[in-house]
Amino acid sequence: MVVICNAEPWRAISDYLQRWQIETMFQAMKGRGFNLEDTHLKDRDKISKLLCTLALAFCWAYKTGEWINETTPIKVKSHGRKAQSIFRAGLDYLARILNHIDTWLEELFGSVALLFESRWERAS
Repeated sequence: MVVICNAEPWRAISDYLQRWQIETMFQAMKGRGFNLEDTHLKDRDKISKLLCTLALAFCWAYKTGEWINETTPIKVKSHGRKAQSIFRAGLDYLARILNHIDTWLEELFGSVALLFESRWERAS
């Protein structure tokens, strides 16, 4: 990877990686999960509430995807990338649970608990 910058080159890679995480979140909110643009909202308050809700949903799906990847690693394709993103794995899992809530209630509570624990708690 080549990153070109005009100041503080020692921070360029870490800054770019941080920016890439934000881009990934916007991809999830727009076309790869939540379809934010399909709402056609114009009212600022409604947009603000929707963005807050989507941010929480994104975190929930991402943390669930991390848990899935820790328990059953996502397959890596021949080109070296995961077959499915961590976010997508979590979102698909949550969708399965919510679509069949009557039989998956315990899994739902487990996935909600992921939002309130730190990485270090899971590691121990």
